Amino acid sequence: MNVNKKTSSVLLVFFLGTVGSQHLFAEKVPTKVTFETMNEKMSPIKPGTLEEKIKFPNELDPTEKGVIQLLHAPKFYFGDSNKIKIEDATYFVKYEEVALVSNPNTSFYLPPFVQVGDGSGKDTKWRVKVSQSSPFESTEGSRHCLPKTRIKIHEGSLTNNVKQVEVGTILQDGNYQQPKTIPLTSDDELTVLSANSGTNGTISSAVFQNNYDEKTYGPGKTINEMSRMEGVQLHVPRNEKVFSMNYQTALSWTLEVGP
Repeated sequence: MNVNKKTSSVLLVFFLGTVGSQHLFAEKVPTKVTFETMNEKMSPIKPGTLEEKIKFPNELDPTEKGVIQLLHAPKFYFGDSNKIKIEDATYFVKYEEVALVSNPNTSFYLPPFVQVGDGSGKDTKWRVKVSQSSPFESTEGSRHCLPKTRIKIHEGSLTNNVKQVEVGTILQDGNYQQPKTIPLTSDDELTVLSANSGTNGTISSAVFQNNYDEKTYGPGKTINEMSRMEGVQLHVPRNEKVFSMNYQTALSWTLEVGP
Protein backbone atom coordinates (compact mmCIF):
# COMPACT_ATOMS: atom_id res chain seq x y z
CA MET A 1 0.00 0.00 0.00
CA ASN A 2 2.79 2.47 0.78
CA VAL A 3 4.44 1.86 -2.60
CA ASN A 4 1.23 2.71 -4.40
CA LYS A 5 0.81 5.94 -2.51
CA LYS A 6 4.33 7.14 -3.30
CA THR A 7 3.99 6.35 -6.96
CA SER A 8 0.81 8.40 -7.18
CA SER A 9 2.46 11.34 -5.46
CA VAL A 10 5.46 11.34 -7.76
CA LEU A 11 3.32 11.22 -10.86
CA LEU A 12 1.20 14.09 -9.63
CA VAL A 13 4.19 16.32 -8.92
CA PHE A 14 5.76 15.51 -12.27
CA PHE A 15 2.49 16.28 -14.11
CA LEU A 16 2.09 19.64 -12.45
CA GLY A 17 5.67 20.58 -13.20
CA THR A 18 5.26 19.68 -16.87
CA VAL A 19 2.11 21.78 -17.27
CA GLY A 20 3.72 24.75 -15.58
CA SER A 21 6.79 24.64 -17.80
CA GLN A 22 4.68 25.01 -20.99
CA HIS A 23 3.23 28.43 -20.06
CA LEU A 24 6.30 30.63 -20.52
CA PHE A 25 4.25 33.42 -22.14
CA ALA A 26 0.65 34.11 -23.26
CA GLU A 27 -0.81 36.38 -25.91
CA LYS A 28 -4.43 37.35 -26.53
CA VAL A 29 -5.33 37.33 -30.22
CA PRO A 30 -8.71 38.86 -31.27
CA THR A 31 -11.12 36.45 -32.94
CA LYS A 32 -14.27 37.80 -34.58
CA VAL A 33 -17.42 36.46 -36.18
CA THR A 34 -20.35 38.35 -37.73
CA PHE A 35 -23.87 36.98 -38.22
CA GLU A 36 -26.54 38.21 -40.62
CA THR A 37 -30.27 37.61 -40.52
CA MET A 38 -31.30 34.61 -42.61
CA ASN A 39 -32.84 35.00 -46.05
CA GLU A 40 -33.71 31.47 -47.05
CA LYS A 41 -36.81 29.34 -46.84
CA MET A 42 -37.32 27.13 -43.79
CA SER A 43 -39.06 23.76 -43.71
CA PRO A 44 -41.87 22.76 -41.33
CA ILE A 45 -41.05 20.24 -38.64
CA LYS A 46 -43.12 17.79 -36.63
CA PRO A 47 -44.24 19.77 -33.55
CA GLY A 48 -42.52 18.62 -30.39
CA THR A 49 -39.31 17.53 -32.16
CA LEU A 50 -36.00 19.32 -32.56
CA GLU A 51 -35.68 19.12 -36.35
CA GLU A 52 -37.80 16.28 -37.78
CA LYS A 53 -38.77 17.82 -41.13
CA ILE A 54 -42.13 16.93 -42.62
CA LYS A 55 -43.97 17.36 -45.94
CA PHE A 56 -47.66 17.66 -46.72
CA PRO A 57 -49.12 15.70 -49.67
CA ASN A 58 -50.10 17.85 -52.65
CA GLU A 59 -48.45 20.93 -51.13
CA LEU A 60 -45.47 22.71 -52.61
CA ASP A 61 -42.35 23.26 -50.56
CA PRO A 62 -42.31 26.58 -48.68
CA THR A 63 -41.31 29.47 -50.92
CA GLU A 64 -41.50 32.31 -48.42
CA LYS A 65 -38.20 33.87 -47.46
CA GLY A 66 -37.50 36.24 -44.61
CA VAL A 67 -36.41 36.46 -41.05
CA ILE A 68 -39.74 35.23 -39.63
CA GLN A 69 -41.79 32.77 -41.67
CA LEU A 70 -45.19 31.11 -41.46
CA LEU A 71 -44.12 27.51 -42.04
CA HIS A 72 -47.55 25.89 -41.92
CA ALA A 73 -51.20 26.88 -41.73
CA PRO A 74 -53.69 24.00 -41.54
CA LYS A 75 -56.36 23.15 -44.08
CA PHE A 76 -59.35 22.24 -41.90
CA TYR A 77 -61.33 19.38 -43.38
CA PHE A 78 -64.54 18.18 -41.75
CA GLY A 79 -65.25 15.12 -43.87
CA ASP A 80 -67.66 14.19 -46.65
CA SER A 81 -70.09 11.81 -44.91
CA ASN A 82 -71.75 14.11 -42.40
CA LYS A 83 -75.41 13.44 -41.61
CA ILE A 84 -77.83 16.37 -41.63
CA LYS A 85 -79.45 16.89 -38.23
CA ILE A 86 -82.61 18.70 -37.15
CA GLU A 87 -80.89 20.03 -34.03
CA ASP A 88 -77.74 21.97 -33.25
CA ALA A 89 -74.96 19.89 -34.82
CA THR A 90 -71.21 19.58 -34.28
CA TYR A 91 -68.75 18.05 -36.73
CA PHE A 92 -65.10 17.33 -35.92
CA VAL A 93 -62.05 18.27 -37.96
CA LYS A 94 -59.90 15.52 -39.48
CA TYR A 95 -56.23 14.88 -38.80
CA GLU A 96 -53.69 16.17 -41.34
CA GLU A 97 -51.72 13.69 -43.43
CA VAL A 98 -47.95 14.26 -43.42
CA ALA A 99 -44.75 12.42 -44.30
CA LEU A 100 -41.21 12.66 -43.02
CA VAL A 101 -38.80 14.29 -45.45
CA SER A 102 -36.36 11.51 -44.54
CA ASN A 103 -38.98 8.86 -45.41
CA PRO A 104 -41.44 10.46 -47.88
CA ASN A 105 -43.10 7.17 -48.88
CA THR A 106 -44.51 6.55 -45.40
CA SER A 107 -47.30 8.89 -44.32
CA PHE A 108 -48.96 9.39 -40.94
CA TYR A 109 -51.39 11.80 -39.31
CA LEU A 110 -51.01 14.81 -37.01
CA PRO A 111 -53.48 17.14 -35.31
CA PRO A 112 -53.86 20.40 -37.25
CA PHE A 113 -51.31 23.03 -36.23
CA VAL A 114 -49.86 26.41 -37.17
CA GLN A 115 -46.08 26.92 -37.13
CA VAL A 116 -43.65 29.85 -37.26
CA GLY A 117 -39.86 29.89 -37.78
CA ASP A 118 -37.90 32.81 -36.32
CA GLY A 119 -34.50 33.63 -37.86
CA SER A 120 -34.63 37.33 -37.03
CA GLY A 121 -31.38 37.42 -35.05
CA LYS A 122 -33.01 39.45 -32.28
CA ASP A 123 -35.97 39.50 -29.93
CA THR A 124 -38.96 40.19 -32.14
CA LYS A 125 -42.69 40.37 -31.53
CA TRP A 126 -44.91 38.41 -33.90
CA ARG A 127 -48.39 36.93 -34.03
CA VAL A 128 -50.51 34.65 -36.24
CA LYS A 129 -54.16 35.55 -36.76
CA VAL A 130 -56.96 33.77 -38.58
CA SER A 131 -60.30 34.83 -40.01
CA GLN A 132 -62.96 33.30 -42.24
CA SER A 133 -63.20 35.09 -45.59
CA SER A 134 -66.91 34.43 -46.18
CA PRO A 135 -69.76 32.15 -45.02
CA PHE A 136 -69.72 28.51 -46.09
CA GLU A 137 -71.15 28.31 -49.60
CA SER A 138 -72.19 25.40 -51.78
CA THR A 139 -69.76 24.30 -54.48
CA GLU A 140 -72.51 22.91 -56.72
CA GLY A 141 -74.89 24.48 -59.26
CA SER A 142 -77.42 26.21 -57.01
CA ARG A 143 -75.60 28.65 -54.76
CA HIS A 144 -76.56 28.21 -51.13
CA CYS A 145 -74.71 29.55 -48.09
CA LEU A 146 -74.65 28.81 -44.35
CA PRO A 147 -74.45 32.28 -42.76
CA LYS A 148 -74.59 31.06 -39.15
CA THR A 149 -72.20 28.10 -39.38
CA ARG A 150 -68.88 28.73 -37.62
CA ILE A 151 -65.55 27.02 -36.95
CA LYS A 152 -64.57 26.98 -33.29
CA ILE A 153 -61.22 26.10 -31.73
CA HIS A 154 -61.68 24.15 -28.49
CA GLU A 155 -58.18 22.92 -27.62
CA GLY A 156 -54.54 23.93 -27.92
CA SER A 157 -50.95 23.05 -26.99
CA LEU A 158 -47.77 25.07 -27.51
CA THR A 159 -44.40 23.67 -28.58
CA ASN A 160 -40.96 25.11 -29.30
CA ASN A 161 -38.22 22.95 -30.74
CA VAL A 162 -35.46 24.44 -28.55
CA LYS A 163 -37.10 26.13 -25.55
CA GLN A 164 -39.91 23.75 -24.60
CA VAL A 165 -39.29 24.27 -20.86
CA GLU A 166 -39.91 28.01 -21.39
CA VAL A 167 -42.80 27.65 -23.79
CA GLY A 168 -45.38 28.98 -21.34
CA THR A 169 -43.35 32.16 -20.94
CA ILE A 170 -42.32 32.93 -24.52
CA LEU A 171 -45.49 31.86 -26.38
CA GLN A 172 -49.22 32.50 -26.12
CA ASP A 173 -52.14 30.85 -27.90
CA GLY A 174 -55.83 31.68 -28.12
CA ASN A 175 -56.56 30.59 -24.51
CA TYR A 176 -59.20 27.97 -25.21
CA GLN A 177 -60.65 27.52 -21.74
CA GLN A 178 -63.74 28.67 -23.57
CA PRO A 179 -64.03 27.74 -27.28
CA LYS A 180 -62.99 30.55 -29.62
CA THR A 181 -64.86 31.24 -32.84
CA ILE A 182 -62.93 32.02 -36.01
CA PRO A 183 -64.60 35.29 -37.04
CA LEU A 184 -65.66 36.49 -40.45
CA THR A 185 -63.31 39.02 -42.07
CA SER A 186 -65.58 41.89 -41.10
CA ASP A 187 -65.04 41.03 -37.44
CA ASP A 188 -61.83 40.95 -35.40
CA GLU A 189 -59.29 38.28 -36.31
CA LEU A 190 -58.49 35.53 -33.81
CA THR A 191 -54.88 35.34 -32.60
CA VAL A 192 -53.87 31.67 -32.36
CA LEU A 193 -50.10 31.99 -31.74
CA SER A 194 -47.93 34.92 -30.61
CA ALA A 195 -44.58 35.79 -29.03
CA ASN A 196 -43.22 38.96 -27.46
CA SER A 197 -39.59 37.75 -27.41
CA GLY A 198 -37.42 34.70 -26.88
CA THR A 199 -38.08 32.75 -30.09
CA ASN A 200 -35.04 33.82 -32.13
CA GLY A 201 -33.40 30.80 -33.75
CA THR A 202 -36.32 28.48 -32.97
CA ILE A 203 -39.52 27.04 -34.46
CA SER A 204 -42.79 27.49 -32.55
CA SER A 205 -46.10 25.68 -33.01
CA ALA A 206 -49.67 25.92 -31.80
CA VAL A 207 -51.23 22.44 -32.05
CA PHE A 208 -55.02 22.40 -31.89
CA GLN A 209 -55.21 19.60 -29.33
CA ASN A 210 -54.85 19.50 -25.56
CA ASN A 211 -51.80 17.74 -24.09
CA TYR A 212 -50.22 17.10 -27.48
CA ASP A 213 -47.45 14.48 -27.34
CA GLU A 214 -45.43 13.95 -30.52
CA LYS A 215 -44.66 10.35 -29.53
CA THR A 216 -48.31 9.48 -30.17
CA TYR A 217 -47.94 10.27 -33.87
CA GLY A 218 -45.73 8.73 -36.52
CA PRO A 219 -45.43 5.91 -39.06
CA GLY A 220 -47.11 2.76 -37.76
CA LYS A 221 -49.21 4.55 -35.12
CA THR A 222 -52.94 3.83 -34.85
CA ILE A 223 -54.08 7.43 -35.45
CA ASN A 224 -55.62 7.83 -38.90
CA GLU A 225 -57.62 10.38 -40.84
CA MET A 226 -60.92 9.13 -39.43
CA SER A 227 -59.83 9.24 -35.77
CA ARG A 228 -61.90 11.67 -33.71
CA MET A 229 -60.20 15.04 -33.25
CA GLU A 230 -62.09 17.39 -30.91
CA GLY A 231 -59.70 20.35 -30.99
CA VAL A 232 -61.45 22.08 -33.90
CA GLN A 233 -65.19 21.78 -34.49
CA LEU A 234 -67.74 22.97 -37.03
CA HIS A 235 -70.88 24.25 -35.30
CA VAL A 236 -74.12 24.26 -37.35
CA PRO A 237 -77.22 25.67 -35.64
CA ARG A 238 -80.53 23.87 -36.09
CA ASN A 239 -82.10 26.73 -38.08
CA GLU A 240 -79.32 26.83 -40.70
CA LYS A 241 -81.34 24.90 -43.33
CA VAL A 242 -78.48 22.72 -44.56
CA PHE A 243 -78.94 21.08 -47.96
CA SER A 244 -77.43 17.77 -49.07
CA MET A 245 -74.45 19.23 -50.93
CA ASN A 246 -70.79 20.23 -50.53
CA TYR A 247 -69.90 23.51 -48.83
CA GLN A 248 -66.64 25.37 -48.53
CA THR A 249 -65.06 28.62 -47.41
CA ALA A 250 -61.52 29.99 -47.09
CA LEU A 251 -59.53 30.85 -44.00
CA SER A 252 -56.99 33.67 -44.03
CA TRP A 253 -53.92 33.02 -41.87
CA THR A 254 -51.88 36.19 -41.32
CA LEU A 255 -48.40 36.50 -39.80
CA GLU A 256 -47.80 39.96 -38.33
CA VAL A 257 -44.30 41.01 -37.26
CA GLY A 258 -43.66 43.98 -35.03
CA PRO A 259 -45.45 45.94 -32.32
